[in-house]
Amino acid sequence: MIAARAVVVALFVGLGLSACDPAAAPSEDAVAGEVVVLVAASLTDVAEDLAERFEAINPGTEVVVAAGGSQLLAFQLLEGLRADVFLPAGEVALRRVEEDGLVAASHVVAVNQLELVVAPGNPQEVAGLADLSRDDLVVVIGAAEVPVGTATQALLQAEGVAVSPASLEVNVRAVVTKVALGEADVGVAYRSDVLAADGRVEGVPLPEAAAHPIVYPLAVLREAPNAVAAEAFAAFVRGEEGRQRLAAAGFDPVTAEVAS
Repeated sequence: MIAARAVVVALFVGLGLSACDPAAAPSEDAVAGEVVVLVAASLTDVAEDLAERFEAINPGTEVVVAAGGSQLLAFQLLEGLRADVFLPAGEVALRRVEEDGLVAASHVVAVNQLELVVAPGNPQEVAGLADLSRDDLVVVIGAAEVPVGTATQALLQAEGVAVSPASLEVNVRAVVTKVALGEADVGVAYRSDVLAADGRVEGVPLPEAAAHPIVYPLAVLREAPNAVAAEAFAAFVRGEEGRQRLAAAGFDPVTAEVAS
């Protein structure tokens, strides 16, 4: 089941990376065995969906999805974490592992956009980005060093909006959770995360955010313990069914301009 597949990244560290034992890799040309996929927090739900479908059409495979902050995942890869596929939010985390020679190939597979996230029914009547400056609102955004925070700061700066957030969160899921729990009135999150919250929050579109898209590059790692299955998983995500599942989760298709 999906719930059994999701793995906390810290678990790999605690096990001394034993989940990626190269001795367990399948034969050279077989699409089989374990595939460890590290994904940004904003991809958690759709990654689990993609993993379940990939397993169904490739009997004998097991996709282990480990979700977390993109920069934390990149750091763990640089520290020696063995994995097959890396799918961060934004390109900064990918560049870190590319510069260390860890990436065999990468392609942008999805695009996301920022939205305001509010309680259902929008009780504070938040209408747009400028409302983040209101003194009567408790605002939460992502920390500057994580992708959602980087994108939020770029948008605020471009639009000339000053914000005094009550907290800076470690990933986009934390922003949504604060609003869902009533600990904040409004946050800035990805459209896909608002959709994934399944009614616990509501989104307020930001037309100006279209000029600041968030891209998701999928990288097959150079030292992937299961390179054949990693390539197959990457091809599945980039294929027609993978694109459809990403779109259903609130991600935009990849245009030729973005993909280049």
